Amino acid sequence: MKKTKWLHISDLHLNKQGIETQRLRDRLLSLLQELGETDYLFISGDLHYAPNPPDIVGAVNYIKQIIASCHVPIEHVFIVPGNHDVDRSDRIRSETEKRVFGDENHEDGYYLPEDGIIKSEDIFNILKARGVFQKIINEVYRDIPSRLLEYNSQEKPHFVIETEDFNVIHLDSTLSYTKERQRDLYIGSGLLYDVIKSINTQKTSIILTHYSYDYMERREQKELIALMRDKNIRLWIAGHEHNNLVRMQRDFFYEFQAGNLLFEKQAKSCILMFEFDTESKDGTTRAFSWEPGEDWHEYPFIAPMNDEKRIYPFSVKDCREETGKDPFSSEYSIPIRYLNNCIAAINLYSLNEKNLSTLPEPEFNKIKSQMGDRLSGKETNQQIISLFLAEINMTMNAGKRYDCLPLFQHVIRGVYDGYIYADDCITPLEKVKIYHGFFEDIDQYQIEGERFMLLAVIKKNKTVGITYGYSLSDLNDVNDRIYFFGNISKILHATNLLIRTIGERQLCVRIMTPLNAENDLEEKRWKEKVENTDRWIEQMHKISAIEDYYDIKFVLPKSATAEDFMAIDIIYSSTIKERCCSIPGIPFSIYNSIKSHFDFPETEITERSKLPELRLFGHSFKPRREYILACQLIKNKAKKIWETKEGGVPICVDFAVDQE
Repeated sequence: MKKTKWLHISDLHLNKQGIETQRLRDRLLSLLQELGETDYLFISGDLHYAPNPPDIVGAVNYIKQIIASCHVPIEHVFIVPGNHDVDRSDRIRSETEKRVFGDENHEDGYYLPEDGIIKSEDIFNILKARGVFQKIINEVYRDIPSRLLEYNSQEKPHFVIETEDFNVIHLDSTLSYTKERQRDLYIGSGLLYDVIKSINTQKTSIILTHYSYDYMERREQKELIALMRDKNIRLWIAGHEHNNLVRMQRDFFYEFQAGNLLFEKQAKSCILMFEFDTESKDGTTRAFSWEPGEDWHEYPFIAPMNDEKRIYPFSVKDCREETGKDPFSSEYSIPIRYLNNCIAAINLYSLNEKNLSTLPEPEFNKIKSQMGDRLSGKETNQQIISLFLAEINMTMNAGKRYDCLPLFQHVIRGVYDGYIYADDCITPLEKVKIYHGFFEDIDQYQIEGERFMLLAVIKKNKTVGITYGYSLSDLNDVNDRIYFFGNISKILHATNLLIRTIGERQLCVRIMTPLNAENDLEEKRWKEKVENTDRWIEQMHKISAIEDYYDIKFVLPKSATAEDFMAIDIIYSSTIKERCCSIPGIPFSIYNSIKSHFDFPETEITERSKLPELRLFGHSFKPRREYILACQLIKNKAKKIWETKEGGVPICVDFAVDQE
């Protein structure tokens, strides 16, 4: 379990002043110090107030004060521009906006959301009007050249920063903003595709913008949600509306909007604090709002429909995992037997004219999109359905790889029983279920064992993608976990895996793991999984040893706490007569000698080290005997004590065990 803590602020307008505004900003710094260390800081635009003269030095200083108050590393600070951060009077920008996106007289520009293309020279003309924002950014990120390169690009308004926990997708939602166009905005669907096409889908992705999803033009929204579903992007952080707003959008992603840091009678000054578990992908949000004439207080009604109204819970597990279609997310994952990623409700193997004819228009349009130039545009809906079903049947019966409908990228063509082998071992590890899909020169395999799942993508006999996951948390017997960890570990440590089917269809597939890969990043990620698994196995063996030594049986929980792991280490050390704890040293007054060192024998002590009673999985372990382990002690003249070269004197403990 790894919990992270985020702060989201927005609409700072730092060059606009006032007594109440200054008070809320000053008191915010105190609040952030009280809330403690923060892992990530998101700032969703409007660093200054456009009508007023800019105050770059003041803005930079206050942003740095916020960073210092929540002790967040500068690498974990993310900022996007707002509508006040662009020069609205820039003539070249205005002319470019009209040419690309159209104008208030409904003259269409050349940009189409379905194409997503914005010419590079037009992007340059739009971005160069971010002068004040750019100066602030250059000061804030002065010591991070790689970040400055992203912000100063004149060709790419959007970019992704991958941290150890997240992908943070920075979107400049002001690209099409003008004084006349303050809604129906565009961000450039093609520009977004370019930055997310290769993101690490193993990590949670967060979109950071100034404008919310609702401010986007309707066709643009359609392309955005499709791209977000493709990459399972389910968090959107925004601002602009000077109010706090948390909600789920389109039954798919969560959108969070913070208020402003400027006192306005009709607005709410507020910030959002998040806690998020990067492993379970569950999180909570709390809001803190400013009460004029008073101070910052936690907002009590962020989730008015919940029992705990001050906390808004959310979960961004891969929707394929939630629906049982694909429990381990991957860029190359296979949504088995479904038309579309994540949400389609039509089973490909039971399609018929009846259920297709009842589809709502948006879903039926997806069928027409699938057919593409196979349609002339003159067909009736019934004719389209007949052609669609005929194309599917022909593709499935003929086993076509090429010139297939796009949906066949996500369709399983065959399900087989088989065996998995590690490296060159002639004995299989276990029997598995194999799901095989193919499209053009790509083969996709989903291999399911009793307790693991492996997803592999093969292109021209070369492994180009692999994801591996397992789950043992529902097993409450440590010996069961150790048994299944055996094969799990062998797969993780293998450099190549062999999959053989049994039955009429004979398949033999060799999968190269990242330990045998040329990609250093993939190898590093795989080795991290290996190391984490090895640590779990070590813990299981320690628990088993404790059971044997004390003749007890634990019922393991689904997850353990830090206190549990500490108890395991101490109690296990007692079973093998190793150091459980230490005392600072033996004073010269107890034992004095001219020798520089001597061998100290095992000696029981009556003065306890104050080791507390330990609790572990329904059992209490009470210290009943403590003794100094046999060791070599060295004279420390400065401290006037005898101690080991490691420091201190090792104490071992015998415990009395009771079941709670």
